Amino acid sequence: MVSAFAARQRLVLGQVKVADKSNEILAIPKLLTMLAIEGAIVTIDAMGCQREIARTIRDGKADYVLALKGNQGSLRADVEMFAAEQKGARLCRHRGQPRHHRGWRPGPDRNPNHNGDPRCRMAAGAT
Repeated sequence: MVSAFAARQRLVLGQVKVADKSNEILAIPKLLTMLAIEGAIVTIDAMGCQREIARTIRDGKADYVLALKGNQGSLRADVEMFAAEQKGARLCRHRGQPRHHRGWRPGPDRNPNHNGDPRCRMAAGAT
């Protein structure tokens, strides 16, 4: 059985039975498509760190935090290298702007790629 729940509210949002001779990886996308996840942050353990699951979450207009283990090829090393490169970088955040409009940007107080947009102030770290 795969369940989705709202931890703070202690509420089960949905469940999908895992088919015989199957595993959670196939059941998670089915459960996600049953839920209204737009604008939510979906968290899943390391078993759910799969491209299809991440794609399903993004298709539902949600964000995700997926656990990562060392047995997923070079993915963990890639993430560790990215994090090391970003140390000291700043995150350009626009509240209410599309996701493609924000991202990691090193540099001065304003990002020159945003043409002096006053909403584009750099905030240290990511939240």
